[in-house]
Amino acid sequence: IRRPPRSTLSSSSAASDVYKRQIQIKQTVKTDTFVSSALSGGNVSGAAISLDFTALSTSNKLYITSNLMVTNSLSSTQRIGSILYADGNFVTAAVGDAAGSRKRTSSGSQGTSNPRDIAPTTLTFLDSPSSTSELTYSIRLSHNEGGAMNLYLNRSADDNDATTANRSASAMILQEIKG
Repeated sequence: IRRPPRSTLSSSSAASDVYKRQIQIKQTVKTDTFVSSALSGGNVSGAAISLDFTALSTSNKLYITSNLMVTNSLSSTQRIGSILYADGNFVTAAVGDAAGSRKRTSSGSQGTSNPRDIAPTTLTFLDSPSSTSELTYSIRLSHNEGGAMNLYLNRSADDNDATTANRSASAMILQEIKG
């Protein structure tokens, strides 16, 4: 197989412009577990994962992505919502519209009833930084079931020490893009 000359392998100018506009990237990978115990339906956990970020300019944009591995202690369902927060306040533009008594979330996950399953919940959002001071972005978890339950990050509900059980990693990435 002949490889074409290097000059024909260059990226398009649009893709190249994106890389030129990228100012800074910061990532956190959480490999340990998080448990929110006896969380009542509709309530929100503390930060399951967080990342401190200082934007260089308020005219820039922050591209936020995350992949969280979640489950809960209720064996019949695994519906879990995730909500994006900035400095302790949920980011209004990153949650669904209000509709009756439904919980507003940024993203959600529904797994199986197997207590060893862990399901991903992903988030992608473009934010406008409100400050050039350090902000803490975090993702918190919630559920809409009637009773209280535990919510877990990076582990299964039974957390059995067996080859059929999982421990996962979750990640959050912020990229500042020139506005």
